[in-house]
Amino acid sequence: MAKLQDVIDFFIEFYNNFDNENDLTNLKLQKLLYFAQGAHLAKTGELLFDEDIQAWRFGPVVPVAYEQYAGYGKKIIRQELKASRESMSNDDLKTIVAICNWGFPYSSKALVDKTHVPNSPWDITFSTNKYSVIPNELIRTFFAQEENEMPRVQEIDFSQLEKVKTSVEGYPILSRDEDPDEWSEYDHEF
Repeated sequence: MAKLQDVIDFFIEFYNNFDNENDLTNLKLQKLLYFAQGAHLAKTGELLFDEDIQAWRFGPVVPVAYEQYAGYGKKIIRQELKASRESMSNDDLKTIVAICNWGFPYSSKALVDKTHVPNSPWDITFSTNKYSVIPNELIRTFFAQEENEMPRVQEIDFSQLEKVKTSVEGYPILSRDEDPDEWSEYDHEF
């Protein structure tokens, strides 16, 4: 199992490779963590990282990661770092790279919309018990269903891992409209 911080650092390093297209905000990071956890659970049956994911108003959130990057607000997360891969297995890396590629063309708002589909783990949890933990088994079951069109883990050539760049070919480029100012709303709820 990977350390949450290593997963986060990988996402940040990946997005920082695309200065002009980097749109990694705290909101988008939260959704990428959720999709990575779901894809990994569906593919391997194991957790990618150990921290809980909660059902917040604008989708799934890993609270400890949210708190760490809350100071960025709606701004892009820019940090010069080299992500450690020591805690990651090959399966962990496959999942993370696949989610980097899958999520790159989507705006934060588009990813929020993808988490809000009816009968999704977020929808079920939020409608019955707002701000509670989304059960991992619910996430795994949902992501394993082919009809849900959730991201699937692709095979990655690890000899080329340092050179991996995303390709938006084949993915719809969605509008990167201004995202809702949800984080300020959370400040009043806690």
